[in-house]
Amino acid sequence: MSIPSNAPAGANAPASPIVWRKLSEMWSATSAQRAIVDAFELIAFDIPPAGSHPRIIAWELHTGPQFMTGVAGGPADSLEAAKAAAEAEVRRRLNVPTDMPASLAPAQSTIIPALGLTFIQAEELINAGLTASTDHLTVKESDTFTGEIADIAQAIHETDPSTLTDAIVKMRVVAGPVGFEGGDGPSLFESVRQVAEFLARLHRGAAARS
Repeated sequence: MSIPSNAPAGANAPASPIVWRKLSEMWSATSAQRAIVDAFELIAFDIPPAGSHPRIIAWELHTGPQFMTGVAGGPADSLEAAKAAAEAEVRRRLNVPTDMPASLAPAQSTIIPALGLTFIQAEELINAGLTASTDHLTVKESDTFTGEIADIAQAIHETDPSTLTDAIVKMRVVAGPVGFEGGDGPSLFESVRQVAEFLARLHRGAAARS
């Protein structure tokens, strides 16, 4: 199974300042900036009026392979306001309060070797797969599609968490809609055991929170 990575290594940790960069020459006629946070792409843009088309200031949030799936967005009064709105939304989705000190926030999720994706990215692929319409697929194609989601969940179950974010993702996947479909009973119990051991180390101060 080939699973594309949808965020570069070193993507911004959600509790750290989010780094925005100007978009390519394709956007030269606009003020447009882009940022990457875990499995999300943030876009903020200010498109000047042209002919009968009014000025557009807005933000968008994308995820999925090559960030092709739009998940949120809206208008804004300025480019800075658009960036702030996108940042607030991605922090909300990653469950990081905007006023949380960086020293207390969950660390960025780590890579699952079997997938080449972080725990967050793998969970986003599962969520995107569950919400995608499969009405046009044949029974055989649908079975393959479901099998790939289960394989991703199984890899999450089998990989020890290294950060609090990893542990949170593991528990969400265990308790989520893929549940037992994403692995056999022993693998689910093993996943919960791994999280319990990590939290015990965290409580003892033997595991870093961030």
